[in-house]
Amino acid sequence: MSHDGKGVVMYQALYRKYRPATFDDVVGQTPIVTVLKNELISNRLSHAYLFCGTRGTGKTTCAKILAKAVNCPHAHDGNPCNECDICRGIDSGAILDVTEIDAASNNGVDNVRDIRDEVVYSPSATRYRVYIIDEVHMLSTGAFNALLKTLEEPPAHVIFILATTEFHKIPATILSRCQRFDFKRITNDVIAARLADVCAREGITADADALALVARLADGSMRDALSILDQCAVTADTVTYAHVAALSGVGGRRYLGELVAAVARQDYPAAVSGLSAVHADGKDMGVVCEEIISYFRDMMLLKTVEKPDALLACPPDELEALRGLTGEFTLPMLIRNLRELQRTYDSLTRSANKKLELELCLLRLCDSRVTSDNETLLARVCALEKALASGAVPPAVQLPQMAQAVPAPSPAVPAQTAPADDEPPFPLADRPAAPADAPAAAEPTPTPAAAAGGELFFWTDVMKSLSKSISGMLQNAAVASDGRTLTLTVRDKFVYTLLSKDSAKGEITRSVAQYAGAPLALKILFEEQNAPPAESENENLAALIRRGRENGTIQFTK
Repeated sequence: MSHDGKGVVMYQALYRKYRPATFDDVVGQTPIVTVLKNELISNRLSHAYLFCGTRGTGKTTCAKILAKAVNCPHAHDGNPCNECDICRGIDSGAILDVTEIDAASNNGVDNVRDIRDEVVYSPSATRYRVYIIDEVHMLSTGAFNALLKTLEEPPAHVIFILATTEFHKIPATILSRCQRFDFKRITNDVIAARLADVCAREGITADADALALVARLADGSMRDALSILDQCAVTADTVTYAHVAALSGVGGRRYLGELVAAVARQDYPAAVSGLSAVHADGKDMGVVCEEIISYFRDMMLLKTVEKPDALLACPPDELEALRGLTGEFTLPMLIRNLRELQRTYDSLTRSANKKLELELCLLRLCDSRVTSDNETLLARVCALEKALASGAVPPAVQLPQMAQAVPAPSPAVPAQTAPADDEPPFPLADRPAAPADAPAAAEPTPTPAAAAGGELFFWTDVMKSLSKSISGMLQNAAVASDGRTLTLTVRDKFVYTLLSKDSAKGEITRSVAQYAGAPLALKILFEEQNAPPAESENENLAALIRRGRENGTIQFTK
């Protein structure tokens, strides 16, 4: 509490009350603090410092501590005493030898010229005249040029401390004349420990999970963490995880797990219903999107990093559920989903209807047919390959199904020959199966290798010897032979393209030569009869996967 001079007691925000007063109080920036203290102890001070880092990491705080320490007559071990008139005067702003300037609102040439005119005068009450210029990257080009001359030949009694969140905007001529310190984001563990200490001093009851969530929301900023804790502490007797989630506009991890599980099931109605419930609770759609991105990011780390626990933004008690959901996605699909979410997050600031933007994003995550970028196609092909490799597709089919003769090609759509090996694959068309009462196709010429019923007696052995992926693609192929050539006719263009590759043709040819008793030439044809209007490549591949799941030939495994 503090007084406003009229006897009225005013509440002091936690981030101001617990702002470090000495270097020993600064947390999370040990390397920087150590160097500054050693410079003060050895009296080897620089004339210009540049403090770089994200918001709330201690740049301005360390600048003020340094300004006091270089002028405090009772400094000890590099720390100001905070008890003498100079320390108190600098804290209150009564001593004008220490000046703090906000470059965001004082960024013109005239402002810097005023500084240049003042530096020639010796300090009136302190040892050094100190200028703290916050957000220095906001200075204009002319202002930087005016400041450069002073930094080149500064008076012995002047110290400049420049602070910025965007050091890349600082001219190289300025950077080369400053001693640069990079302030790192404060880790979640350090922030949570500091919050627990503040709660103990203030008599605030808070759950450990709640403090961990506050630390995660602060994104490395101690000031933001204290501000969030301050907000939560004045609205509840006990700060809980749910309370922090409600006040900060996030829905907690439980809703995230349910929403991501719906995406894994490709259940768009469940996903959009969960989003609507979160929206009805008043959650900000930008924050929700950011939380979903964080969830998918955690799953990506579980897929790619050997020991990801230290990198996860997830409470330990939810790690097992996160691992279970991770198994539902391939790595290409996780990457594709993260790209979609990131694009949506970037567009939310420009959208008049943020909920609609996120609903469309969930639709793209649940149904890959509505997108056709390379990452989506790669993810879908990888999912199909995973199903084939896992044995979800039966390796062999009953002989009567395989003994179908090759139907006569339609006059309107002649049979196609195999493409060159370097041609890109095409997703197969989504075509309905031929009706049961359709007229039978013309029988091929009987062959010496065929049995009485027209069946190739060696084909069952060939199917058993082929790899699971190839035998699965051949399960609905029409097989015929004239004694010299084995003809395989397929009705799916994607399968036709894969089988036309040299590797697949070689495997089939070798197996046929082994079990037919003599080598046969291999011809692979694609027949398109009664095909519906052409669909997009994206829809074609999705149709294959959908039909496979419906008839049980493709099963996605966890």
